[in-house]
Amino acid sequence: MATPASVTLPGQTVTPSHYQDYMILYTEGDEVIAVVDGAPPGPDGRKFTVTPGKAIKVPWEAGRFILEHLAYTGVVRVKETDKPDGTGTEYDVESARAESLLAFEAADEKRWAAYVEYCITDKINNKKAVPATPDSIKALIKRRGYRLADYGIAPVGEMAPVDTRIADLTKMIADLKAQLDDALGNTPSPVKKGK
Repeated sequence: MATPASVTLPGQTVTPSHYQDYMILYTEGDEVIAVVDGAPPGPDGRKFTVTPGKAIKVPWEAGRFILEHLAYTGVVRVKETDKPDGTGTEYDVESARAESLLAFEAADEKRWAAYVEYCITDKINNKKAVPATPDSIKALIKRRGYRLADYGIAPVGEMAPVDTRIADLTKMIADLKAQLDDALGNTPSPVKKGK
């Protein structure tokens, strides 16, 4: 007599679908490190690391978890196709690279917008101090060139960045004026002192 698929007998182990399957992951963004309970163990047990610029083969469950919960790091699944001659599989790492860069940029924009909204709506509008910027947001600022000062946000304990654009433009104008005077043969006029 056959046992229905939904019934397990004592001592019987049930292997979930995809437990033995694998997928290839790739990122051009942040390094991904995840401990995935329920995934078959790999070289580091159930800890899986996706290093930027390097495709890695991970168990299906680990890949599913990473793609679902850590997509903001730019991690994507590499497309696999069977070779036309039937001798193996080809991995499209180049399109995964482009997809990863786009996904990482979109995730950064989304995280930045959420952080700015949090600072303004939850802290500034409620007359509360903005806490120190988290390291992940500092890395995002450095990577994308965002500026908290553009939104009037000054976190506690952090120096407001000095805007050097005006000083840089003033120096550039003075340099250009000196070059123009040299080209025209003009001698710079002496600076007049006030009385």
